[in-house]
Amino acid sequence: MRVFLTGDVHADIDDLIQRFKAIQATKEEKVALIILGDFGVPWGAKDVGKINYLTKWLQTNRPLWILLFIDGNHENFDLLEKFPIEPLFGGLVSKLSDKIFWLRRGEVYKIGNFPIACFGGALSIDKERRKEGSSWWAIEQPTEEDFERLKENLKNVVPEETYLLTHTADSQTVLNLLGGWNIKVDRTSNLIGVLKHEYDFKYHFFGHFHETRLAGPKTRLLFDTVFELGTE
Repeated sequence: MRVFLTGDVHADIDDLIQRFKAIQATKEEKVALIILGDFGVPWGAKDVGKINYLTKWLQTNRPLWILLFIDGNHENFDLLEKFPIEPLFGGLVSKLSDKIFWLRRGEVYKIGNFPIACFGGALSIDKERRKEGSSWWAIEQPTEEDFERLKENLKNVVPEETYLLTHTADSQTVLNLLGGWNIKVDRTSNLIGVLKHEYDFKYHFFGHFHETRLAGPKTRLLFDTVFELGTE
């Protein structure tokens, strides 16, 4: 299976389909596209239509391809947590459909030939303008339990051969990206920094900042492009 990464989608399914179409792979190949947080679906109860539409598009046009995503900070966690949890790729996922799966925080997967550690979530710096339970959720940031679960699962892989996928970046990378701006460095960024200090991951990919660029040694920020894992 070939694995591709992309950044924030924010529930724009038409844009996501264009990203699928940009992947240089044949319909006969197995492909997984992973969104690095802020898939944004489902956001409301009616978004089951978006899930069904994308699932049907994949079944019809790319029958061997699937969509995976880690969570960002712009997700409806109340709705996400209603989907069934099942084992896949050596870890636990939430199944939105036969073609769409949520890669949960603290899990380590083997997707294709790639060991992948997932640590989604981030702080919404605009949460003061949002309403809890309808446009903002306190569980947007990972817990200490998520952090400890990831460390436990990393015992089963070689960290130097493992990719780290997050939504936001570690604190130092955030500060480097935003320069001297007056920003809030969230707890998630601090935890990611601890992870990168304790483990020498093969590469770190993240989204959140709506830009595509190298962001440091073995660290890459992605937005509206697709990047094939293993070509870094």
